[in-house]
Amino acid sequence: MNARRVVVVGGGVCGLVAAHSLQKSGCQVTLVEASDGLGGQVRSARLDGQAVDLGAEAAPLRAPGVQKLITELGLDESMIHPAQGTSLLSSRHGVVPLPDGVTPVGPTKLFPTIASRVLSPADLLRAGLEPVLARPQPAGVTVGEFIGARFGKGVATAIVDPLVGAIHAADINAFALESVSPGLVRTATSGDSILQETVRRELGLGENGSRLGRHAKHPTKAPRTPTMGSWRQGMGELTTALSANVTVLTGTRAVALTRGKAFQDATAQNVTRSGVGTGDVNRAEGRAASTDDQEQQGPSGRWLLEVADESGRHTLAADSVVLATPTAVSAELLRSVAPDTASTLSKERAVTVAAVVLRIDRPTHPLAEAVDWFVGSAWSPLIRQVVNLTNKWPDRHPADTHLLRLNVGRDRGINIDQWSDEELGAASVEELGRIGLRVNPHNHLVHRFTAAMPQPGPLHHERIDAVRTGLSRLPGLFAAGAGVNGAGVPNAIIAGNKVATDVLEEKLLPQNP
Repeated sequence: MNARRVVVVGGGVCGLVAAHSLQKSGCQVTLVEASDGLGGQVRSARLDGQAVDLGAEAAPLRAPGVQKLITELGLDESMIHPAQGTSLLSSRHGVVPLPDGVTPVGPTKLFPTIASRVLSPADLLRAGLEPVLARPQPAGVTVGEFIGARFGKGVATAIVDPLVGAIHAADINAFALESVSPGLVRTATSGDSILQETVRRELGLGENGSRLGRHAKHPTKAPRTPTMGSWRQGMGELTTALSANVTVLTGTRAVALTRGKAFQDATAQNVTRSGVGTGDVNRAEGRAASTDDQEQQGPSGRWLLEVADESGRHTLAADSVVLATPTAVSAELLRSVAPDTASTLSKERAVTVAAVVLRIDRPTHPLAEAVDWFVGSAWSPLIRQVVNLTNKWPDRHPADTHLLRLNVGRDRGINIDQWSDEELGAASVEELGRIGLRVNPHNHLVHRFTAAMPQPGPLHHERIDAVRTGLSRLPGLFAAGAGVNGAGVPNAIIAGNKVATDVLEEKLLPQNP
């Protein structure tokens, strides 16, 4: 029996995990990536000989599936872990330590937040009224709408915006709550008070006000497993390991997707869901082959993917195709075979973000002793976060100078697509000085992720459900990735494994009645 041919389009972590899993299961896998490197927003580079991460800088080891994958790849023993240190927050009182217990959806501890003076007395009073003002809200509520209605704009601006912005490059007034904290959607729709639950937890009380047992109030200590991990050469070691046994075509752009003859020989009623496969290369003489030409001259398969590289255009035949690309790219590829699905997917938005890495002398600023600094949109329309890589990763960076990474670009902030890399670097240094840290870099590095950070808004999940329904009518065709499954390394790993399972479970030929 011939091995299933699968083409995975998109070399981010989701696509790499899918390709790795499918290859391990005996499929013929070809991964197609438009850029010259793999990893998507998990990308490592070097500045003055030192490894730096330009996107995600660590793997959350306690998230589902992460440790299992690292063990499988043999990367356990070589891991390094970030140093613990102070996080900073831009505030009405300047740059201050981030209060203990503050999360992207608000504080989980009351007293550290009150003591920090990050919130004004009026903001604290408004936040304290949450048990009285809590009302049910629609399931499609945005983060800003939810937090603003519950705790007031002060909490949204001072605490939630900086953290959600740092992680998601988001405008909280447009970003869906369910994409930040699915668990809070039930709270939003029920109208339950978050503050009452927080107070009960801090006082060790049950839901009826009764005092919990000692072990309930003080739970068993968390496992000693480090929460985050990376490698001396950066997160790129993970992507290198994932691609080790996969046929990878970098610098190769997917241009068109068409149905092959094998698709027309099967019926949707008799075929279960599966993934997309890779195939043999057919030279197309620098032009897009017609469907008839492909069926008569080209390789056979349910799907024919036309790709372009520096040598011209070629056709890959596949039993299954996985689109693990930004939603705009997936929508364009789907337009000819599933126009309604493509139209739905094209409604998803993404924003361009970038990393600006600076080598500087030790700064005269609180960041000299801290590991990172969160900057909300009220303080900068450009810079979201500044990471002191030297302090955070001492195993990787010597302390003779300091290496800073500025995470720049945010939804409804300054449009960084207007600038060249050099202009973006200069603008970022200028903005850093404006918000309180003047530097004269010895060297710098700029890397952008164009239209790569998803911005799921209200009804995002309904649209994605509609996309999945549409693709279910096209055997062998799947969509995955950050725009579909959510951003972040854990989501990418889960989604990559899930789509690989879907591919493997689909029967390639119709079953006889």
